[in-house]
Amino acid sequence: MEDEDVFQRLSRHHNEGAAASKEEIDASALEAQRSLLLSLLEQNNTRETKILSVVTEGGRASRDSFVRAQLKPLLETDTMTFTDLLKRVDTVNRDLQSFGCYNNVQITLHGVDDQYSLGNMFGGGNALTVQPVLKLAEAKRFTAKTGTDVGNGEGSGYINCQFRHMFGGAETLNFDASMGTRTKSNYMLALTSPINNSARWKGEAMAFATSRDIPWCSHLQSVQGGALKLRYLGFPHTLDLSVETLVRTISAYSEASRTVKFAAGDDMKRAMSATYTYDSRDIHVMPTKGYMVKLTGEYVLSSNLLRLQSEYSSGVRSKYAIFNWGMKCGLLSRDVGSYTHGAVQSNVHLMDRFYLGGANDVRGFALNGLGPRDQNDSIGGSLYNCLGISVFTQVPGLKYGLDNPLKWHHFVNCGGLLGQRDVKTLLHNQSVSVGTGLVYNHPAARFELNICAPLVARSTDKMRKGLQFGVGVSFL
Repeated sequence: MEDEDVFQRLSRHHNEGAAASKEEIDASALEAQRSLLLSLLEQNNTRETKILSVVTEGGRASRDSFVRAQLKPLLETDTMTFTDLLKRVDTVNRDLQSFGCYNNVQITLHGVDDQYSLGNMFGGGNALTVQPVLKLAEAKRFTAKTGTDVGNGEGSGYINCQFRHMFGGAETLNFDASMGTRTKSNYMLALTSPINNSARWKGEAMAFATSRDIPWCSHLQSVQGGALKLRYLGFPHTLDLSVETLVRTISAYSEASRTVKFAAGDDMKRAMSATYTYDSRDIHVMPTKGYMVKLTGEYVLSSNLLRLQSEYSSGVRSKYAIFNWGMKCGLLSRDVGSYTHGAVQSNVHLMDRFYLGGANDVRGFALNGLGPRDQNDSIGGSLYNCLGISVFTQVPGLKYGLDNPLKWHHFVNCGGLLGQRDVKTLLHNQSVSVGTGLVYNHPAARFELNICAPLVARSTDKMRKGLQFGVGVSFL
């Protein structure tokens, strides 16, 4: 019911109470009624409209102040045009849906004298007086689920508990716990709430503890800490601001390189960050129109380090293929360090460095296998870039062409990662790979099985020739 347009809503109320059901009305009559409604709306789009009152039904667990705040677009002025009224109704509907605490949000317009008479609503030149009726069907307040996840090079099992609408104002308490092949344990408790009942501004307080195996860098990472976040949702603009305090522990394995052993031990991180995103893509996992721009800046107060990253992705669809392309780049405010007379001079913590390579960015290389290396360990860098172009075509013999979720995939990827901030050297030392394979585009994630062929590689890169499997929602 949420997706009804205004014509469906009006026609449904015009027929409510009638003996005949919609199934008994022939198609020609429905089309004639739709044409009539279109004509009426065109004739009355600038007609003066007054709201007598707004009636709410359902939503018993919602605070009155919260509901009134969402109805503000309808209550802040007494007189408007009918077109403006419809825009305000859509705004209220969209905002209420965005909170995630309602299964169904329905707003209908009733004429004051005869709520089922379209003639009374559109019949004359006088001001139109209407009474919007808001019906809220609340979602379950407590849910718990378990399952498995596969992606980003690992598999895991999880349990999630969620308590929605805790205090009647779309507050949500989340608890997540998971264990996996690489993430040994992960626990997170987060409380999210609208700021001042706003659908645009949300605040979040969270605490977490995680322990992860890092095989490409021969150590175990343990992180405990908390964060405060503020988010603005502007559709399609979003802005995220956060401050965090973490205690990070690196436990080096016996076979670890000198760089990793030098970095072993505890470290406290205090940081603030900001992320701006503009996203107009129609489908995030495989867009056919629109684009996404993401800019991230983080300042680590405890080590006086600045981390900057940017990302762009877009897509377009033709008759015979879907084209996707994207790029990423990142820069640290200082170099990661170097060897001096056999000792490791480390300027940047291992967890603050950039890592690159794998099925989700530069295909044809091992997970985080690009860039500086000490023995068998990828030790990250301070400057990186990557670029990818993908072409998706239909699989011969399958129905529905490009609309079939299973497609052929052809790609070209390139990228580089350096320990020094030297853009010229980076651009002259790009690793390149090409490949082809199959991709399955599920609404929740994308699955890829590609045959990869690295064409250009640096001496420190760890290549992954042949089959490579990738799962995720974000690909280069």
